[in-house]
Amino acid sequence: MSSAILASATGVILALYQTFLILFFRHKKYAAYLILPLFILIDRSCVIFYFALLTYALWRRDKFLLGLVIVLFGVAVSVYGIDMHGRPVNHFTETIGLYAAIFSPLLFLYFFYAIYRILFKGRKDIIWHVAFTILLLSILISLRQRIPIEHFAPYVIVAIPLMVQLFFDSYRVRLPQFRRWYSAMALAVFGVLLLNTALLLIHRPLFLLLKNPKHHFAASFYMPYWCAKKLKDEGITHIKSGKFALQFRYYGIDDKGDETICFTPCQKYKKVSIRYKNREIGSCYVSKINI
Repeated sequence: MSSAILASATGVILALYQTFLILFFRHKKYAAYLILPLFILIDRSCVIFYFALLTYALWRRDKFLLGLVIVLFGVAVSVYGIDMHGRPVNHFTETIGLYAAIFSPLLFLYFFYAIYRILFKGRKDIIWHVAFTILLLSILISLRQRIPIEHFAPYVIVAIPLMVQLFFDSYRVRLPQFRRWYSAMALAVFGVLLLNTALLLIHRPLFLLLKNPKHHFAASFYMPYWCAKKLKDEGITHIKSGKFALQFRYYGIDDKGDETICFTPCQKYKKVSIRYKNREIGSCYVSKINI
């Protein structure tokens, strides 16, 4: 649901990564390896995925996979580079909050516990290794800069079955009278998950309750959509939108023309206000336009 709302490549990454895992676990490894180069064609998240596979190949001492991933990692870095920019600013809390929003808070807590427990007790397969490496990498990078969560989350989410397996392993070894705590915990997790999903579907009224609409959890994600919709209402279908070009194209606005758009106040740019029930919830700034 989150990947569909963001209109990003996350859904394609999830499908391709799961196809790779299915082939890998069915012992069709060479067919799985043929899928790996396709990640380069999607987006820059392949850099962190190849890095995680590189550490896995080193840990397993798989020479063939190691050689393949070194080549792919080198190609990915040459194509996309490594995005380290700006002065160090701590975004650790924001990153944890985003993960909690994607998973739902209680589910993420148990997921984090499951990953941690498997580190010391449990079978460390490729799913765990990739999820652990990328989760740890995202947390470490967030100590320095804001991370694009959509590049990290797909590879972490796929490890949810490990959490489910750990839960049932603990549940089944206990007699029925000692399973009540686990049942209550499962109900609590599902309850929060349903509430989290409801907030994702019916989130707009929250803008009327918050003092600062910019603090709304969905504001930054929906901003390109709101701006694109507002611009189309004004008859604008061509504008240079920078890093949001793909999202704008999805909403029917081409990355062409003389106009440009930014999401922070820009000198000599016209402010375009975005409103919900007569309350301003955001804005963008457009050049060379009469609105």
